[in-house]
Amino acid sequence: EEVAKLAKMGQFDYLVIESTGISEPMQVAETFTFELNHDHDHDDDDDNANANANEDAKTNADGNANDDNDGKEPEGSEEKTPIVALREVARLDTCVTVIDAANFDATFETGDFLSDRFKVDDENDDRTVTELMVDQIEFSNVIILNKTDMATPSALARITKILKQLNPTAEIIPSRYSRVPLDKIINTNRFSFEEAAMAAGWLKTMRGEVVPETEEYGISTFVYANRKPFRPRKVFDLLVENFLLQERN
Repeated sequence: EEVAKLAKMGQFDYLVIESTGISEPMQVAETFTFELNHDHDHDDDDDNANANANEDAKTNADGNANDDNDGKEPEGSEEKTPIVALREVARLDTCVTVIDAANFDATFETGDFLSDRFKVDDENDDRTVTELMVDQIEFSNVIILNKTDMATPSALARITKILKQLNPTAEIIPSRYSRVPLDKIINTNRFSFEEAAMAAGWLKTMRGEVVPETEEYGISTFVYANRKPFRPRKVFDLLVENFLLQERN
């Protein structure tokens, strides 16, 4: 619904949705087929309808019947066609997957389960990290092979061959620091719902056969707002102590 609101504002040309590293692109694409809550689309219409209804009720109470309009629809009573799905107001253009060339083997050839590396809520989830990576590769329209400067030419050739075997139709773009031409990932018209519908597992979420990622991986978000800014040094110390920071020279 938030994407629909942004689209209706008419102030933005494109919207880039950056998912987490453990997200499944198929489920993101499926959201464009979901039905929208119509309440936010017709707030203004509801106000006008209520005003007209009150006026009509007052007129009828006074005994002033509108004989001239018998059999005709009152002005302003035409209903707008409701928005059925998000795809009607926002076009899903491209699904992009970023592959870390430097750590490809450690992820692709591991036997680790998702629960070994990430927090998952479902104790019965027996998928491996490799299975998730394959899902991300197979469903993408564009694959950015990043950190090519940190892998040997022979390793890059081998990784590229694997990616082509898993997804023959995706465009593979080598990169450093994920720098790629914008026209390769924006307004490409590469995504097709018809092709996506042929993928195994498509729309399982809508049928209730797939646990949402927020529940599956224990992902949650919150927004902290305060007029008083953070102290930069304390924020930096917190990040250094708990996360791995990569800084450019």
